[in-house]
Amino acid sequence: MTVQIQKTYRLGEFELDPNKRLLRREDGRVIHLSHLPFRVLLYFVENRERIVTRQELLDQFWDGRDVYDITLTKCVGAIRKALGENTETPRFIETRWAEGYRYIGPLEEIQRVSGGTKEKGVRETDPDESLDSKAPLVTQPAEILPARATAHDHPAGTASETAQGEHRRRSRRGFVVFASLAVLIIGGMLLAFVLRRPAPPPSLVTIRSLAVLPLKNVPDDPNYEYLSDGITESLISAFSQIENMKVISYGSVARYKGKNPDPTEVGRQLGVVSILEGSVRREGERLRVTIRLVSTEDGSVLWAGETYERSINDFANLHDEIAGQLASKLQVTLPGRERPLVALHSGDPDAYQLYLKGRFFWNKRTQDGIARSIEYFNQAITRDPKYAMAYAGLADSYVLQSLWGNTSSRESNAKARDAAEKAMVLDETLAGPHVALGLIKEAHDWDWIGAEREYLRGLKLNPNYATAHQWYGEFLVFMGRTEESLRALRRARELDPLSPIINTQVGYPYYCARQYDAAIVEFRKALELDPNFAPALNYLARSYHSIGMVDEALATFHKAVENSGGSPVMKARLGSAYAATGKTVEARRILRELEDEARTGYVAPCLIAALYVGLGDKEQAFVWLEKAYKERDVLLMTLNIESHLDPLRSDSRFHDLVRRVGLPE
Repeated sequence: MTVQIQKTYRLGEFELDPNKRLLRREDGRVIHLSHLPFRVLLYFVENRERIVTRQELLDQFWDGRDVYDITLTKCVGAIRKALGENTETPRFIETRWAEGYRYIGPLEEIQRVSGGTKEKGVRETDPDESLDSKAPLVTQPAEILPARATAHDHPAGTASETAQGEHRRRSRRGFVVFASLAVLIIGGMLLAFVLRRPAPPPSLVTIRSLAVLPLKNVPDDPNYEYLSDGITESLISAFSQIENMKVISYGSVARYKGKNPDPTEVGRQLGVVSILEGSVRREGERLRVTIRLVSTEDGSVLWAGETYERSINDFANLHDEIAGQLASKLQVTLPGRERPLVALHSGDPDAYQLYLKGRFFWNKRTQDGIARSIEYFNQAITRDPKYAMAYAGLADSYVLQSLWGNTSSRESNAKARDAAEKAMVLDETLAGPHVALGLIKEAHDWDWIGAEREYLRGLKLNPNYATAHQWYGEFLVFMGRTEESLRALRRARELDPLSPIINTQVGYPYYCARQYDAAIVEFRKALELDPNFAPALNYLARSYHSIGMVDEALATFHKAVENSGGSPVMKARLGSAYAATGKTVEARRILRELEDEARTGYVAPCLIAALYVGLGDKEQAFVWLEKAYKERDVLLMTLNIESHLDPLRSDSRFHDLVRRVGLPE
């Protein structure tokens, strides 16, 4: 007969069951406690007669690896939360500062034998009792004796034979019990060996998702901030070229600059399994860079990295060395390893700072923001005329100028094309210029085949370029390939999860497909990141209007106009909403404002056409649409999908316009 002895522990009103890995209350209600905190709690209980040190916990549960202090604190905090206690008045876990932890709570040990419950040596601990005065709480199982043989058990044979047979049976039973115990002991030793075996070194681990957090500038001197920012962005750019690795864009990790975030929280927010972090210190003409690779699952240090010391004049080569060494640790190959990463940054620190400022304002997606980004990119180019990344940023900015209706398509796209081509001459392997050129071919040339070719070329050069996935996803919407567009836009969000514009555009295919409820969900997510982000407010307002939430729509439109600095795009959408709800006086006031602006500056003709559609004047709408065609208005890309143009779709002139633009019908 196999005998099993199982232990459970009563911790006051709680029961800790190691076999079922459960923590529950007396009423049977299960308390959720994840795997690692459960094991740590059990370890505290089983070692209740002494203090468990921090190093012991690291050796026992993290294979001796270094982890963040906050990781241990959060683990114990999860235990405290499950048990309903706090650090001020602990009932169960006492913190011994600079020493470790000790279980001080009430305790009953229960042993269950062969399916029945047999309580032996049960004792309620006194939390105030000293460690030295405690009697041992662990008891041995009751002795198991064989049953006495009787004549009824052995009806045949003499008493001597019966005794001999009984002796043999006892011997066999003893052997079976001994063998069973031996198997259990050996199995336990093997299991302990496997559990305690050190984790494989990082060089044998493949990591498929990574966030490079902004390296710390030590000491915090703004004059040297370009050093830490430069290495951070260059490392992101280097690893972004790896096809099978997810690398988070700089725009999302920039939020952690100057902070000490919890690795597990970063992993949850960005959807990565590891983060690269470190610091950059300048001492005279020397640089000291320290980096390490950290798991976001438990905060353990996967690779302590190295400390690199170089001359400030060797700044450019340092990026490449760090990226190359980390790549070898992760068992990945960086494309173009024969080419250093010098092209990704400027040798002039002022030029690099100007470039970063340009990207900052470019990401705002406002009329003023785009104008300021152009200023900063041009200043960077003045400082360093061979700065390929600055030309790529300039191309992106000019493209967006025309998309937001601030300048004519002919003017802005000519400048964008020139900047993109210069960037490609300086560095033909950069993805950004190809992606910008794809948008130019799409928005201005209406060369749909050429546009897709450039997008795919950019994505091949940098599979982790979030903006490339975003713009390609929008292109696919215009082509009527909705499912493909959703996949591309979701991939963009994976790579840049904290970007307001990318989160906004994930809702765009739903909006175009008239799935307004789903679109509203996505636009609201974008506004959680930035409640004042005008593009998200614009599309949320249009979605509200489409499902009849008129008051909410108008209030949100007003907020979009205000936060965009009076953008013609936002004003036109507000005017269209006024017209559709019968508020023609307000709609015509906005129409006059836009027509006046068009006489002295530039307003996209498609915006004025949309207002005339809302006011029911189809003839004037077609006049402005024809003007849009002659000026190659970039908003003509949306002819097939925009709901405010629905009243024109039955007119043959509309079909002719779609054919001339070259969009699929």
